Amino acid sequence: MIIFAYYNGCNILKDKPVEQLFPIYIMDAMQSTPGIPGIFLSVLFAAVLSSMSSGLNGLSATIIEDFLKGQAKIGDRSLAKISKILCLIFGLLIMILSYVAHLINNSLQTVLSLFR
Repeated sequence: MIIFAYYNGCNILKDKPVEQLFPIYIMDAMQSTPGIPGIFLSVLFAAVLSSMSSGLNGLSATIIEDFLKGQAKIGDRSLAKISKILCLIFGLLIMILSYVAHLINNSLQTVLSLFR
């Protein structure tokens, strides 16, 4: 709401993509204060990394708890190494899938066409 009030009377959505509205606002409104745009960027980056690490840790913990702990006697050090390897594998898989999804123009239509 603040961004739309700041750009009242200016059709910013016509000129720029909607996804870039927040960064444009930060660069436009906070340009007189040095360092503020960098702080906002670092805060956004930290939030994304925190969410990604939580998801990857949850995936690896689920695999270890549900599949590996009951199967064999594995030590805690080995489980920690396996957890780190699983995080790496899931992270690489997510990066590859996001790159492939970016290449597909209409990914939603492609997925829905698989179930018809």
